[in-house]
Amino acid sequence: GSFLKKFSADKRGWNLLGTEFDNKNQALIEAIPNTRFHCGDLKQIERKFDLIVAIHLLEHIFDPISLLRECAGKLTDDGRIFLQVPNVKIGRAH
Repeated sequence: GSFLKKFSADKRGWNLLGTEFDNKNQALIEAIPNTRFHCGDLKQIERKFDLIVAIHLLEHIFDPISLLRECAGKLTDDGRIFLQVPNVKIGRAH
């Protein structure tokens, strides 16, 4: 929700969708202006997006390639995917 909250404040004209695998953060996400909440499989979402953001998500997914393909299919023609993953080398004990 932190990214959506900041993005919503900076991009007031955008309609946002926060998606989760469960509904524990639903109230938090729905409280963000111009933001709807989706719980469950991405295949249930029928619309296209200009931007899909996944922050620290892929490292938790069993099959990240399939998820990225699913996301790519949800993009508009000029759409973009922004990914952020942790650097596993930082903080590792030597």
